[in-house]
Amino acid sequence: MRKSIGGYLGLELSDGQEFYSDAIALNSGRSALEYILKCNNYTKIYLPFFTCDAVLQPIIKLNLDYEFYEINQNLEPIFDLKNISPREGFIYTNYFGLKSDYIRDNLQGHENIIIDNAQAFYAKPLSSLNTFYSPRKFFGIPDGGYAFSKKKSRIDLKASKSHDSMSHLIKQLDVSTEYGFLDYQRNENNIEKYSLQSMSSITKKLLKSVDYEWVMDKRNENFSFLAKELNQYNQLNIKPSKEAPLSYPLLLQFNVEKIKVDLVKQKIYTPKYWSNVLDWLPRKDLLEAKLVENMLHLPIDQRYNHKDMNYLAVSIKKKLERNE
Repeated sequence: MRKSIGGYLGLELSDGQEFYSDAIALNSGRSALEYILKCNNYTKIYLPFFTCDAVLQPIIKLNLDYEFYEINQNLEPIFDLKNISPREGFIYTNYFGLKSDYIRDNLQGHENIIIDNAQAFYAKPLSSLNTFYSPRKFFGIPDGGYAFSKKKSRIDLKASKSHDSMSHLIKQLDVSTEYGFLDYQRNENNIEKYSLQSMSSITKKLLKSVDYEWVMDKRNENFSFLAKELNQYNQLNIKPSKEAPLSYPLLLQFNVEKIKVDLVKQKIYTPKYWSNVLDWLPRKDLLEAKLVENMLHLPIDQRYNHKDMNYLAVSIKKKLERNE
């Protein structure tokens, strides 16, 4: 289509470079996984109990067999990788962006491994492993996903459109997070219905406008601060990370719902990962149930500074002291 000349001006966005300019750019993280599954012609997929139900959606859509596996206290698989046959795939989640060392040391070189880096945008893909990303968990974009597949396929991809999915981002910028929250929820629900398409021009342009180094530095700085303040309370063994984690995961010895309600009163919002896991588990005494019910996911993203992190840490400490 010929570019128009004249008319009204549009948003002014910088024309930089995407962080993963060599990836297959798609319209969501689950579409990125679907692309990998199609390219590799798997017949069965192993996936962790502790994962988002979005991971299961493309598996069911493609009518693949699947089987869940458990993880241990270090968030690592309780599974013998030698049992994976050539036509089977094994999904491992880089939890909160904190398991890149484990992936490099233990999974690199294994056949048919698929790394879920939805929570680890800055963890670079390893050439021997299929990998997918969900950048909207790290940046203010309406949708989008990246896929790295060892096998390629000539899948005809239609370009997606994102102009009707921006309202929550505009309302947050113009008014507040609270004002745009219902729009955000609607957009998340709509993403579940997406077909496999390439990334929209809006999302691609927004991703070209991100200052990736600055975002990485802010996330690492905020994570390090919370780790220093809260590691003593954490049931997880949290190690330093330089790959800009998604959040600071604080695993406690008790259900955190009451603390989450109290935090909302202070306008501190913490997500829950993932309620669907409780429906999948064969027993409620497994570690995965505790990871769902007893873990706080504290925001560390680039919107926040040292003062914000200190306020968050002090608030959490006060609530923990009351529960002791």
